[in-house]
Amino acid sequence: MFKNKKSKIMLGLTSVTLLLAACGNAEEDTTKDANVDSASDVEEVEIDFWHMYTDGVMAEEVLPEVIAAFEDDNPHITVNHLGTNFFDYWTKLNTAIAGQVAPDLAMNDSSTVPARAANNILVPLNQYIEADDFDTSVYYPVLMDAMEYEGDYYGIANDTDVRVLYWNKEHFREAGLDPDIPPKNWEELIEFTELLTKTNDDGSIQQMGFTPDMWLSNIQVHTLAWTNGGEFWDEDLNPTFMDPKNLEAVEFIKYFQDFYGVEEMSAFRSEAGVMDHGPFVDGRLSMVMDVGNLTRTILREKPDMDYGIATLPHAGDPVTYSAGFNYEIIDNGDDAKARASWDFLKYITSEEVQKRFVEETGSLSSNRLAAEADEFMKDENWAAIVAQMEHARFIEFIPQHPNWNGSLVTVQEAVLSDGIPVEEAMLEAQNQAEQAVNQ
Repeated sequence: MFKNKKSKIMLGLTSVTLLLAACGNAEEDTTKDANVDSASDVEEVEIDFWHMYTDGVMAEEVLPEVIAAFEDDNPHITVNHLGTNFFDYWTKLNTAIAGQVAPDLAMNDSSTVPARAANNILVPLNQYIEADDFDTSVYYPVLMDAMEYEGDYYGIANDTDVRVLYWNKEHFREAGLDPDIPPKNWEELIEFTELLTKTNDDGSIQQMGFTPDMWLSNIQVHTLAWTNGGEFWDEDLNPTFMDPKNLEAVEFIKYFQDFYGVEEMSAFRSEAGVMDHGPFVDGRLSMVMDVGNLTRTILREKPDMDYGIATLPHAGDPVTYSAGFNYEIIDNGDDAKARASWDFLKYITSEEVQKRFVEETGSLSSNRLAAEADEFMKDENWAAIVAQMEHARFIEFIPQHPNWNGSLVTVQEAVLSDGIPVEEAMLEAQNQAEQAVNQ
């Protein structure tokens, strides 16, 4: 079913989506020759590959088939794989690395590759990229940028996501809004929310227009600030948390709690917690900011829902937040295993394999040829998600303060739950960032 194809990648910046498409015979032949040249004289080798696929079609069918196909094309390589659930995976992997019993190839968080590269945990990949004439241009540039540390690549992204605005077109019609025109900026988002919201006689929320509440949507302070033109770090990586546009983003979040009421918001969150598929899919929320994978839930649970997908409402240039998972080779001091891991890494991120992953998971592939394959792009919602890769960005990696965006969650909680003024809460985050950078 699968043939070992040569993946090509692209250095640069951009737009994300979910996975795979086919290559011509000339490229296929070239790839096979390259693999023979690189692996024909290599002794038999076993590699351990850890990932987060533990059940379902991916774990039971797709991944075993991919591995079997790779081993057929590379009979000197045996791939032993182990899936661990998301919540236990990080502890297991980090413990294995610390105990020097790590796998040879591992799935990991694309946002934190530089941290592991800086700690000499990973094998640099430029040596293999250059030896195999491996063209990185088939991968989204923003993802390749996330794999880079001090001029070398330390991983290849598998999948990614982007935040987009979903809106329920039937709700728009009922509210007298054009169902084909979503809000383009914050002002329209507030205006539409007020028109779409319905309350019961006791003041409780029957239908919520929109909320950036982190328990009801998949949006964070830093992303909203970006859509407002805000930045949390300057070009010299000094913290700029007190940027007025960042403060406006937190005030924007607070507006919606004030609009609905604290008690009403709390009650709606409680109701959402027992909803089968979340308030948007269940028809209780008219607009939501979420990742592209929400389309899979809608397709499975509410296939007749009339909805649209658009760029996040913004004040300046369009922007969205991207994250995801990559594959990286752990430096276990074994060159043969590292080389074999690289060969499998190339294969599992290739166009053909990634297309299969897209079909099964609905996740946005890092491989542009897979993500933008004709069979996927004919779906207008998928195409809308893919288009966001042009505006995608990762959070800045700050070595002294790698989890800086987590402090913004604290800011949001302080403002919404404790009534702390926005400027005071953000100043605390600014001070923490300054202390981290200055240490």
